[in-house]
Amino acid sequence: MTTGAPPPATTPAAGLVAVPGRPPAPFHAAARVTFPRLLHCEWTKLITLRSTVWTALTTVVVTLGFGLLVAAVTVDTWEGDGGTTEPVLNTHVGLYVAQVAVGVLGVLFISGEYSTGMIRTSLVLAPRRLWMLSAKAAVLGAVTFALGLVTSLLTFLVCQEILDDVGIGASLTDPGVARAVFGAAFFVMSVALLGLGLGTLLRSTGGAIATLLGLLFVAPVVLAFLREPLPDGWMALASLTPDGAAASLMLLDAESDLLSPLAAFLDLLAWNVLALGTGALALVQRDA
Repeated sequence: MTTGAPPPATTPAAGLVAVPGRPPAPFHAAARVTFPRLLHCEWTKLITLRSTVWTALTTVVVTLGFGLLVAAVTVDTWEGDGGTTEPVLNTHVGLYVAQVAVGVLGVLFISGEYSTGMIRTSLVLAPRRLWMLSAKAAVLGAVTFALGLVTSLLTFLVCQEILDDVGIGASLTDPGVARAVFGAAFFVMSVALLGLGLGTLLRSTGGAIATLLGLLFVAPVVLAFLREPLPDGWMALASLTPDGAAASLMLLDAESDLLSPLAAFLDLLAWNVLALGTGALALVQRDA
């Protein structure tokens, strides 16, 4: 008596998931990934980064600390000669230091995944790469704008109390002040997104941070050194740097040679579009 050969083992077809006692069911990973879920995922990543807490503390402490120093010196040296002050720009000079921490956070938010290899897992779970980058940008932008707004409001209110001792304090209801305070918050967000774009483009923490610092600090210094040999019109380039645009956003003097607030807003927006756009192009075209 012969026995028939055992039936060939069947395996689920590609794209099917076998469940004991049930027929294979199709599995579509991408179909389960929604943008709200990506936002939640990126939010979880951001708030669990130790650098996020340190960035928040550094931004508040440095900005407020420099603001208090400027306000105290201004009060001590004020002669009551009717001169003018810039209540937002002068008391927010600490942002030009704190911006480093914010920009580095933006870089680390993406470059950290490349350095640990977690980017491969992220792209498997979220195959739509532009969705992933958009979710990162949305979460990082919202968090850093909120951080910038809290920092700017706190610094402004505390420093104006000190400046009121000599009668030169300002109010949020004064013309242009609220716009300047929100402009400072927008600058903080823009630097973070600039770091995110550079980190996505270069995929190197060191390279992205070096490029970011070059844009924030080296470029304005180089343009300042070229003040003499270059025509006057060339110096307008200095106001197009991120720091130059930030000064324009926080400045109340309508007679300034810097950009108008609207032009400064569009300038920072253009920097973000350029950085995130080139980063997105690299993300889509290159392997993880």
